[in-house]
Amino acid sequence: MSETLSDFTPVNIEQWKVRLEKELKPPFQIENLQWKVSDLVSLPPLSGPESHDLQYLKNFHQAWKASMPAARARISVGTHAMLSQSEEKWRKAEAYGFQSWFGPSPLSAGSAALPLSDRSKGHEPDPVLDGLAMGKWQAKGQETPSEWHIHGHDIQEAGGDMVQELASLLLVSDYYLDSAGAWPKMVWHLGTGTSFWMELVKCRVARLLWMNFAAFHQKDFKNFQLTAKTSTLHWSAADVDTNLIRHAAEVMAVLMGGVDEVRILPHTLDPEKALEATRLAANLALLCFEESHLDDHFDPASGSFWVENATDALAAAAWQKFTSWQEEGLENLVRSGRWVGEIGDSANKLKAELQSGSKIQIGDNAYVSDMAQKSPDWPDGHIFSDADMLALRPFRLHT
Repeated sequence: MSETLSDFTPVNIEQWKVRLEKELKPPFQIENLQWKVSDLVSLPPLSGPESHDLQYLKNFHQAWKASMPAARARISVGTHAMLSQSEEKWRKAEAYGFQSWFGPSPLSAGSAALPLSDRSKGHEPDPVLDGLAMGKWQAKGQETPSEWHIHGHDIQEAGGDMVQELASLLLVSDYYLDSAGAWPKMVWHLGTGTSFWMELVKCRVARLLWMNFAAFHQKDFKNFQLTAKTSTLHWSAADVDTNLIRHAAEVMAVLMGGVDEVRILPHTLDPEKALEATRLAANLALLCFEESHLDDHFDPASGSFWVENATDALAAAAWQKFTSWQEEGLENLVRSGRWVGEIGDSANKLKAELQSGSKIQIGDNAYVSDMAQKSPDWPDGHIFSDADMLALRPFRLHT
């Protein structure tokens, strides 16, 4: 006779802790298994229903489900590997099954025009906000665009942690929406990282934060899109095959986290392998849809005690960071250098961990095979962005 859940004796966290302590061998202790996400978030190794009252996350799940469109997430593939290719190869690449391109225009390289699928679909062009000189929309007498893109992945690629990335999305949104009459459609862009479960949680938290932010302002939260992009922060030029493995995990995590669009970078910038890179990038998403059927299940990680507790902890930390920055004001944060400084501190910690080997990134600081396929460097020459770049373009609302 098959067993059901009711056949199992409930076990609380304290009982699991006792068992875990018996199985751990010195010098490891339960305290060693704390997962430090940022200076503000440290997650315990065990979670259960008694950890927190998370009824509000059940309500979030239901509200999100009711607002979800029927369409599956959109696939976009980076143009970076195709910049120097012929028009014939562009047309061949477009037949690989993805829905659109993103990234640098090949026009700048004197190559073929972008395929039709990448051209504007009637959206008003988003302005590039030139630091603090842009000011508020009304002060400039400009009409508010109907769609805004807030690029949190700039923070992530500069080495900022998840809390800083999410808080920055809120901060920049708050700054510009404060002067907007009718709110435009908001599109938040997330970076991705190598921590599968936390990337999934981060996507859930981004949507939760936006829903709460909109509710606070008594606005409809449904005119919103969440996009994630595989990150150059974890992209290896020394061992490109590891990029495929990383991108596969990143794409799977964000799709399970509920993004509306996933943007996939090529695993190599080698011009001889541009078509292969395009095909494989498209296939990562198609495998998630057609083979794994991830789009058949809404918010599949909901109900996991660990995921729900991590969602609660990350959301609380990001909101705390946002309100702290908000009190000082975005303009003061930029002028004082505090915003860039905090992100720079996180980037320096990450660099130190990678250089010391306390954090392993396969294909970069460990396990680089002598037979590894290499790629030209990333177009702007960085894997770890200089946090000072944020001082040059602290607000970027264009795609």
